[in-house]
Amino acid sequence: MPPRVDVFVPFSGVRMTMSADVSTPSTVLPEARAEDVVPSASADEATPDRRAEWIEVRVTCPAESSELVSAILWSLGTRGIAEEACARRGRAFHRLRAFFQETPSSIESRIRESIRPLVPTCPALADITVASRPVPTIDWMAKWKDDLVPFDASARIRIVPSWSKEAERASASLDGPDEAYSGEGTDGRIHIVLDPGMAFGTGLHETTRSCLRAIDALMPSASSLPKARDPLPLDPLEGPVTILDVGTGSGILLIAAIELGARCGVGIDIDPQAITAARANCEANGVSGKVVLSDRPVDAIEGSYPLVTANILAAPLVDLAGGILARTSPGGTVVLSGMLISQADAVLSAYHRLGGILEARIPDGEWMTLVLRKKDEQKR
Repeated sequence: MPPRVDVFVPFSGVRMTMSADVSTPSTVLPEARAEDVVPSASADEATPDRRAEWIEVRVTCPAESSELVSAILWSLGTRGIAEEACARRGRAFHRLRAFFQETPSSIESRIRESIRPLVPTCPALADITVASRPVPTIDWMAKWKDDLVPFDASARIRIVPSWSKEAERASASLDGPDEAYSGEGTDGRIHIVLDPGMAFGTGLHETTRSCLRAIDALMPSASSLPKARDPLPLDPLEGPVTILDVGTGSGILLIAAIELGARCGVGIDIDPQAITAARANCEANGVSGKVVLSDRPVDAIEGSYPLVTANILAAPLVDLAGGILARTSPGGTVVLSGMLISQADAVLSAYHRLGGILEARIPDGEWMTLVLRKKDEQKR
């Protein structure tokens, strides 16, 4: 397997890895639209008159076998892999899109021949499908910026890419170079200027979007902001609100809650690059004075919070259930996301055993967000 280095596809909320010797993407996390991600030609392959043709091989496999399949694809010479979660018959699958420069029939045959001997020891490999198609090279870094424009993530939250003309206009209206762009836009919504860096979280993915909708519904209404047009069946939080965001990524959920009135918040993430991105976004939106960012695990965080959010994955949500609920104030609210619909009951069961009470399910595509309330023993 070739050495790889991290790069970022602008505003996709996606970390990608690349072969160290070529400019080709390797792994894309869930927020990517993989059909838009195609490797750029290396300097030896590109000419002024010709754009190199690539073969995209699409391998759909059970989630538990994706690492093995990815390793096989690398061993066969792929120049990059885009990976996204999907579901089939209620079971978690991953779709890997690997890019090669050889004939489709040849590479499909080599993939099947490499996988066939491994089926007896890894039965999940029997459930894979392989297909291929030619794709032209595109300038994928430029494409992400061209395709992604400011958008309304919820009734009161608008996301503004930092490179957009809307962000430029807002920046030009500031009084000085050190002033941050934050707060309400001219439309009455809060505007969050965001550059995720190498962290997950733009508001585009279904899980992030659902979390933002939940936060919007849960935060008490400010008189200067419009009320939700599509309110969820959630009661606004009472009293002063503080937030703990587990797996903060770009910091988008943390920033949204504070812009909507939370007094302060803590964002934690095990990825130092996420902490870097979140810190920059908090500064850009003028909330850094109300935020603490840390790479400490949730069990090491002190205090309790009326609002706890965690947009990660199903397995860590289950593993961290005790720590997340321990940091939630009695009667407080937990917003959990990053799970497929088929995984939601298992996650809910883990929290229900520890005193979590379901308030709402928010499905979006194949994904599910759960809103729970922590049982308040003093009110029994």
